[in-house]
Amino acid sequence: MGGSMEAQALAASTIDDILADEAFAWLAYTLAAGMKPTSEPRDQPDLPLLLDRRCHNPPRRPRDESTPATDKKRTKRRGGRGNSVNGYVPVHLVELILMRMNPKDAVRLSTVCKDWRATAARYDPTMSTTPWLLTMTLSNTTCRLQSVVDKEVSFKIKLHGFQLRKTYCCGSWHGWLVLQANRDDPISLLNPFSRTRLDLPAGGPASGLFLYMSSAPTIPGCVLFARDRRDLYVWRPGHETWTVENVDLGDFDSIVSFEGQFYALNDNGSLLSFDVFPLRLTKLDVPPPINNIFGNRRFLVESCGELLFVGIARHHSSSICVLRLDLKNKAWVKMERLGDQALFLNRKQAISVSAVEAGCDGDRIYFSNPCDDDVIWRVCDMESPRLDSFPRTGRRHRRFRDQVWITPSLS
Repeated sequence: MGGSMEAQALAASTIDDILADEAFAWLAYTLAAGMKPTSEPRDQPDLPLLLDRRCHNPPRRPRDESTPATDKKRTKRRGGRGNSVNGYVPVHLVELILMRMNPKDAVRLSTVCKDWRATAARYDPTMSTTPWLLTMTLSNTTCRLQSVVDKEVSFKIKLHGFQLRKTYCCGSWHGWLVLQANRDDPISLLNPFSRTRLDLPAGGPASGLFLYMSSAPTIPGCVLFARDRRDLYVWRPGHETWTVENVDLGDFDSIVSFEGQFYALNDNGSLLSFDVFPLRLTKLDVPPPINNIFGNRRFLVESCGELLFVGIARHHSSSICVLRLDLKNKAWVKMERLGDQALFLNRKQAISVSAVEAGCDGDRIYFSNPCDDDVIWRVCDMESPRLDSFPRTGRRHRRFRDQVWITPSLS
């Protein structure tokens, strides 16, 4: 009996996949043609779809000499194809379709009706502030976009204009990826959701040494930072060249904007404050946040009007500390809880979001580690503190620096 039920469930799942593939193909054609899918008012929100499958035979409506006015309108709206075989796919198949779509097209699908809009919202990354994990796979054309709120939801997304096997991803800030097509090429900024691309001037730093972008490059006042040995590179949209300054205050790999100033923490644990255009750096009289600063991955992040330091032991991910800066007393103060805030960390990235607004769990630190070959990301619960790991489901990914957090945006 159990085996029979499992077989029935497997068959139903297979049929669902077939229908979803058919629906996706139909929607792809409709969207490519610039048309808008239509919806029919029914008791449950369904997706109209032209089908010709033996496994799905919708009941035929009995023929009647008189045709209701609403049916005439529907026939006219469909271009007079009154004899077409019409099937209706339930809304759980709409979810399968959305998972097969580029997020940008999922946004277009959400305009069909309110029921689809409610369903599409779950699969439209641009409708919340939640960071998603973007993984550079071994594919030369697509990346994988993984939700942390619903781990069953993921997309394949194209980075148009880039051959991904040769492209180096330097990081992501404010919904934009920082990419280099080849290590000797200039840096490019790409919004994979709006497909907007901005190529930066030549003469920038070597690959992998990009540090920070203060806002989306479409917003006035955006500043970009990169480094190369002792040189700090600064660029602002509209400038034709990079501004290069020699900085002799140690190496640093984390920059954050806080209360109108930029802050960085060097490899000795010294806190630096600086302005740009012209560049002025100041070493603050604040002791290092922790003793063994070099043995930890270090992050600075602004969260709810506070400047936070997060230290994660390089080879012992369970060892995590969070401190806030007390500028008045020139000290770092340990934090036991994050409250509603959730932090997302990876390499040079540090993002703080409101869990209520983002729809994720609060009082958590989500982080990925380039040394973790078998784990997508880890989550630290500040209350427990408990550490959960989420293993990779496949091996088609790059081994090193293959993923970044990205907060999808169309701006």
